[in-house]
Parts: sequence; C-alpha cells; structure tokens
Amino acid sequence: LHFHIDILHFPIVRDFAQRTVTTLHGRLDLPYLAQLYAMFDDIPLVSISYDQRWPMPPVRWVGTVYHGLPRDLLRFRPKASGYLAFLGRISPEKGPETAIEIAARTGMPLKIAAKIDKV
Repeated sequence: LHFHIDILHFPIVRDFAQRTVTTLHGRLDLPYLAQLYAMFDDIPLVSISYDQRWPMPPVRWVGTVYHGLPRDLLRFRPKASGYLAFLGRISPEKGPETAIEIAARTGMPLKIAAKIDKV
C-alpha cells in the first residue's frame, strides 16, 4: 500500500508496515512532528527531496521521488506565449509573491493553480 496522508494511518498499519510506503509531501520542520515521527520510526518513508529530510529524527527513509519535471523537457522561448503560470502550494517557502511580482513587472497575466496551506 502506498500512502500520501502523512501520519494518520501509522497506528493502523503498524502490524504490516513493511508492506507499505508513505510519501511525505508537506513540511517536516514543524516542532511537534519530530516527536510524532520518532514514535513510528519503523514505518517506511519516501521524501520528495533530500533537503526535506533534514529536520527529521532518525526514521526509515527508503527512497526519494522528486517533484517537478526534468530540466530538458521544456525549452525556453524568449517570445512570450500570453501568460505566466504558478503551480504549487500557497506558502512562504514556495514564493508565490515572486511570481506575482514578476507578472506585475512584465505586465503579463498570471494564472495560479495551487493548494492553500492553513496557517
């Protein structure tokens, strides 16, 4: 089983945890998370980057699956194609304000498709 819901299922799957994997998509630097994840250090986890792992206690990392696209998939086109796009999460670390500033400076419309984190 592959989970994408952080820690909600950990108590339920503990007996068969070795047949599961959980991809962590969110922030891991929140103070209360280290203690929670330390309690379930036998659950196999997947990060979305190696940098995401740094605030965590020793846990069972089994892999990393990067978000995003390969750099060579799309080519830069110096001629504008009509609009700018921001795809991501509305949170300080993702920098949506930078996309807004660029759109304002260039006079181009900005389309935003994003999840909004509770603060």
